[in-house]
Amino acid sequence: MRTKKEVEFMDKYKLIADSNNIILQERNVITGTGKGIRPTKRQIGEEYWNNIAYFITPHGALNYIIEKEIRESWVCDLKEVVKGMDKLYKAIQGIKQECLPQSPQ
Repeated sequence: MRTKKEVEFMDKYKLIADSNNIILQERNVITGTGKGIRPTKRQIGEEYWNNIAYFITPHGALNYIIEKEIRESWVCDLKEVVKGMDKLYKAIQGIKQECLPQSPQ
């Protein structure tokens, strides 16, 4: 039986790891807008996780998030981009610390 490990961060993303994959998911909320192609049993306001990318290594997933966040929040002011990158790196440091095995006290 495969065990899965999950880590949520930035109130927006989740990494799920099993023995074969690292899956990056993004939190979404049903808004009631959209194409309406497929019927859904979900209600407006309900949150769900959507798979957005698959990776072989955790580093690949974290690099993808950094690039995605920069692309989505690109502004004309380079200072703002650097501030955003600093926030991302701090969030990633938190993930790394959370994932490391804890030493017994």
